[in-house]
Amino acid sequence: MPFSVLYRLWDEHGRGLPSESAVRRFLKNKGYDARSLKAGRLENGPTKAFEAPAPNDLWMVDFAVGPTLRDADNKVITTQLCVLIDDHSRLITYGAYYANGDTAAFLESLKQAVLRRGLPLELYTDQGKPFVNHHARIVCANLGIRLLHAKPYHAWSKGKVERLIRTIQNDFELTLRLDGGPVHSLTELNAALSRWIAGAYHLRKHSSTGQTPHERFNRGSHPIRPVEEPDKIDALFYTRTERVVRKDGTVTLGKKLFEVPLALRALSIQLRYDPILFDPVEVWHKDTFQGLARRCDLHLNSALNHHHRGTNYAR
Repeated sequence: MPFSVLYRLWDEHGRGLPSESAVRRFLKNKGYDARSLKAGRLENGPTKAFEAPAPNDLWMVDFAVGPTLRDADNKVITTQLCVLIDDHSRLITYGAYYANGDTAAFLESLKQAVLRRGLPLELYTDQGKPFVNHHARIVCANLGIRLLHAKPYHAWSKGKVERLIRTIQNDFELTLRLDGGPVHSLTELNAALSRWIAGAYHLRKHSSTGQTPHERFNRGSHPIRPVEEPDKIDALFYTRTERVVRKDGTVTLGKKLFEVPLALRALSIQLRYDPILFDPVEVWHKDTFQGLARRCDLHLNSALNHHHRGTNYAR
């Protein structure tokens, strides 16, 4: 909020403040004027530059507003870039544009990154909603990744990923029209980004390391930690929720009603599922898989109950 607006609000509520110019002089004397704050006076930045010792020791991730597209029907498509970078090598472990910069986009990018480049020891993010939530914590715990968050207003701590984003914006996005003409869909945009990452960015010597990201990542002495069962990775990205099964064998999940095996009535169970699709929904009891929950069909159940009631009455 601009200081002049804030001052006016205070003044209207009878705070009895000195004149606006006097308050501005006081703030400037203490180093709280706009110029000093913009220069980072209050930031507790690192005293020394840092770099992870080996590839996949530390990844960073961030979102940024991507280019606006127009499809064949002239409909406007806004995009959000999600990019993950390896701190040691500056290699882009994965990057893609999405329609929304949300948790689903972040976790899809993380899934593609670990399948391609192995598992990092640590993942560093800001305090954004896509990263600071129960689902993200569960996924990182399942993968054995330590999830770290930057303190609020400590932008310097993730400067490498922010510099990478500026490189993408000032290089790839600005020259997008030169690469075979404008793109009209997310699919075309991501295909063009993949070509640029593999053919330009990864093969270009980095000013900080003196090596190309591709060379530095692949010449690391530490072994890359792969995903053990890549074909079963989807289950590692499920979130987990505890429920007590009702007497009718149902549970509520995401405002939807699901049926579970009747043998679990009145027991505490754990549901493991994709919170975006809600399909499949795995049912676990005491760390043992009990099958899949299914969406409750109230109309079908009503018909079955009516049939049973009629049968009993006839008897």
